[in-house]
Amino acid sequence: MFGSLFEKENEGENPRDTETNLRSRLCKLQCPPEPRGKTRICGLQNQGATCYLNSLLQTLFFTPEFRNGIFQLGPGDLKYEQSSKARLKVRVILVELQKLFAKLLLLDQESVNTTDLTDSFGWKGKQSFEQHDVQELNRILFNAVESSLVGTSCQGLIRKLYRGTLITKVICKECGFTSEREEDFLDLPLILSGCSSLEQSLSMSYIVKESLEGTNQYKCSSCRRNVDAAKGSKIRKLPPILTFSLLRFDYDFQRGERFKDTKRFSFPSELNMSEFCEASNELKNQQYELFSVVIHSGSCYGGHYHVYIRDVEGLGLWHEPDKEPVKIVHEDEKGRENFFNCDHPVDLLSTLLRKLGGTASVNQLCQHMSRQAGISWNKRYKSQYGPLTKFLKTNSDIFSFDESCGGVSLKCDGGEISEKLPSSERQMQDESISITNSFPKSGIETSATVHEEKQPSLQRSAVVPEFGHCWFDVNDARISCIRERDIQNQFAGKESAYMLFYRKKSLVVSRNDPLSSVSAGLREEVEGMNCQLKKQREEYELRLNQILVNIHFGKHFTVADGILQMKEETCSEPRVVAIDRRKSAADLVETLRKLYALADKEASKLTVHIAQYLPAGLHLFQEVTSKF
Repeated sequence: MFGSLFEKENEGENPRDTETNLRSRLCKLQCPPEPRGKTRICGLQNQGATCYLNSLLQTLFFTPEFRNGIFQLGPGDLKYEQSSKARLKVRVILVELQKLFAKLLLLDQESVNTTDLTDSFGWKGKQSFEQHDVQELNRILFNAVESSLVGTSCQGLIRKLYRGTLITKVICKECGFTSEREEDFLDLPLILSGCSSLEQSLSMSYIVKESLEGTNQYKCSSCRRNVDAAKGSKIRKLPPILTFSLLRFDYDFQRGERFKDTKRFSFPSELNMSEFCEASNELKNQQYELFSVVIHSGSCYGGHYHVYIRDVEGLGLWHEPDKEPVKIVHEDEKGRENFFNCDHPVDLLSTLLRKLGGTASVNQLCQHMSRQAGISWNKRYKSQYGPLTKFLKTNSDIFSFDESCGGVSLKCDGGEISEKLPSSERQMQDESISITNSFPKSGIETSATVHEEKQPSLQRSAVVPEFGHCWFDVNDARISCIRERDIQNQFAGKESAYMLFYRKKSLVVSRNDPLSSVSAGLREEVEGMNCQLKKQREEYELRLNQILVNIHFGKHFTVADGILQMKEETCSEPRVVAIDRRKSAADLVETLRKLYALADKEASKLTVHIAQYLPAGLHLFQEVTSKF
């Protein structure tokens, strides 16, 4: 390829100047948007502080019932006539939602912009840089969409999918009179104080009754005075998509400031809501499955949102989640570096202890882990294996741990460690240990996967979840695959679950082509964008790999005193030809043949050399036609 043919062309130049020229050239080229990644899911660009909006929009997009409802709106629905003025107005929010969802489905781009949608909200420039609460936005956006849908064929979409009904009853303990109050909800707020799980919080809200006594007595309209009463709430109607808002932000009255509750609050992948509903409700249709988890990281004064979403339609391509292996560097007797990949903590700790002479304190072990592997135990392993001291006690047949002085030592050698692990963990260890031998002088790298006992191991095969149960971490423009068990990491901590979306198990997801719901006009518009993107990428790659070559013909030169010199009668400047560095020397000859209208016989005799100007004259140093 031409990229290597001309590498000697700039021998006399300063490498920094060459790099500067290259950077200058690249800056002049406008890089087109990147195509979708290997998950084939399109992300959303952050306008400054719109991560909360992106998380909610992606959840709505991956809800087929909502997305298809938006796509069902035709031209007659998207335009309406004002009563006061005899002219048509466009339902801008719905139009922009349609366009955005069509791009997320069809546009071959890593991420798309949400500016047109936020403009339809009436947001001005600085509002895109102000972070808001995603729970509040959920209600505002639903109300805005619901108002825009009035008068269309889908005007009941929000009510049908997300709106439920609560019934609150107060029973007088003296006369038994019961008063009822019914209210609608788009999401159920759940208290975290005194609760460690979603089921426990639901029980506190919809099973346990509040006693109205003392100064908090209830004024009974039948008794016509303040009396003791019992107050309780139940769910009268459940929506197909059930939304929970976890009230992690609270106020500390003693300190006089807000705080974020980061304690553990678990939630199941499947949820039975029957015990929290009125007895008159049908109990067979109250089974739900977790669908989306909006996550907030940071404090109550700022932070970042991203979302875990279950791809119920198979829109994306799931693959084994990428996890950076833990590497320990070791030099052999010849000075070569061996990189031991230690994904299992037993393997990591035993390797570190051997490097420390077999014995060390817990503090020394943690410091050595940070220096050698660049990780800490709490960040990498605590969520799965617990505290380090607990892990050492659990594996007492491998490690000797003295609680009095905090000392740790290794009981067995490398060959015995694998045998002492449980069978499931032993297999995991065998699959995760690899050695990479690096040869710095030659720049050659070879790798092989082996046991601690230098025996070949089995390749780990990725277990892909069944259709409709693939989870993705959608973080603005970054999309990655996760396993369902990774959700447990969001039960507690500064990065923890903030909103939960559940789907009724009875909701049937069609396996038809999701693109069939997109109108022909929208599809044609996005396909036009794809054609434009393809053209931009091809032009960018062409310009990026384009080099200018000065073409000299041998007939214009003569040899005098062993030096190539241009003939006196030749006054023509060399012809400058733009060529693609990715092509071969044969392509260069073909380009010259067409450029100078050479016959096939002449072209077959053509000899092309790489030439360079030296103080003594033009020097030929490589024949490129000899390569084909």
